[in-house]
Order: sequence, then structure tokens, then C-alpha cells
Amino acid sequence: MKIEKLSEEAIKLAKKIEKSNGAVEVKDVQLEGGEYAGYDLLSIYPNGKKLKIEVKGATRFHGIPDPYITEFDKETREMKADYFYVFYFPRDEDEPKYGSKPIFYKIPKEAIKSNNLEIKEGWKIKKFKKVMDNFKQEFSL
Repeated sequence: MKIEKLSEEAIKLAKKIEKSNGAVEVKDVQLEGGEYAGYDLLSIYPNGKKLKIEVKGATRFHGIPDPYITEFDKETREMKADYFYVFYFPRDEDEPKYGSKPIFYKIPKEAIKSNNLEIKEGWKIKKFKKVMDNFKQEFSL
């Protein structure tokens, strides 16, 4: 499963869970930035309560996939979201595809202690697909 598809599937499941928990609206704020930087979904409940949720999807179990630098306050080391929703999509043993039933973890921000964190920064190359066509090579073995 490609990482984009994995993320989409995890977001869909998180939205369904929030709706089944009584949220009247679940906003996808992944690309909004600003006040929404650091989490993927904003759930709004009938009583006005708002929950900020960071969603992670993984195909191999290794705990919580590495968060982005924006998901925690650098000074206080506090998670910006109220919860991590982590979906682990295990592979079917007999088939090359991934299992249909993911394993779900709902982790409150209070469970992530500062001694569980290590700052890790890196680079990402983006908006490069069109440029890559200039470098495509043919080869044979």
C-alpha cells in the first residue's frame, strides 16, 4: 500500500470513528496550516467540545510513526493534538496485499511524555514530479 493511500485510508477510518462517537462535524484540516498546524482532523461535538486529532497509518508495527516537527511544541514538548489515532494495517501472511481489518490505537496527548520524544529534523523534496521527467532513463538488464 502506497503511503498516500495508507494516509487516506487512515483519515477515512478516523472520520468514521469520530462520527460514530457523536461528532456532528469532522473537518479535515491537514492542509490548512495556521491555527490547524500540527494535527489532521478537528472534530466538533454537539456540546461545542472540539477535539484535535493527529492521524497516523503504518504497515509495520513499530509504535507511533515519526511525527512531523510541527506536531509538537518545540519549547514545551507538548503534542498539539488531543489524540494520536494510529492505524496499523498488517499484511496478510498468504497474500501480498494488506489485511482488511486494521488495528486501531487511540493515544491521548497525556500519554506522550517529554522523555518519549527526540527532535529529528529532515528535508523533503516536493513538487518535483514534472522535473523528474527530464531525468528519466531507459535501461535493460
